[in-house]
Amino acid sequence: MGLFDLFKKGNGKQLEFDNFNFKLAIVQELMYEQELLKPKFSASQFCEEQCFDFWEYGEKYAYQVPPEIRDYFETLEIPVKLANKVTKLYFDGGNEIYCEASLVWDGEDDLFDISKVSEAELKQFPNLKTVDGTVPMMTPEVKEFLKSKGVNLLI
Repeated sequence: MGLFDLFKKGNGKQLEFDNFNFKLAIVQELMYEQELLKPKFSASQFCEEQCFDFWEYGEKYAYQVPPEIRDYFETLEIPVKLANKVTKLYFDGGNEIYCEASLVWDGEDDLFDISKVSEAELKQFPNLKTVDGTVPMMTPEVKEFLKSKGVNLLI
């Protein structure tokens, strides 16, 4: 049984996302920080299961999210019950989600910048109160939107 099999469509309500990079930020918090969303995605394990050479695959899709990994995260179901656990998001180019989503990425471009967050997406996270980080990985418009909804920005 591989990673894809562990996240087959479940029975319960799932969070819905309009914006891939915002979803990755939520996955970072729930999967890699709080460890509530399991198992942790591992690009090396994924490559092994798919019979891809990790290094060749990484070089082929350098500085981008490979299509198979993008599909994995786009279809990853996150139970609604976990939404209340998200109280903060922390942005850093070295976040584990970015290392797993793009095997070759140096954090120096806008690949994972959040350019939009919809009202519907944000409403799912009523306890999100703080966005912090070492890098401002979101547009000025997203920052203003978050501030207007009562989210404290520390970046």
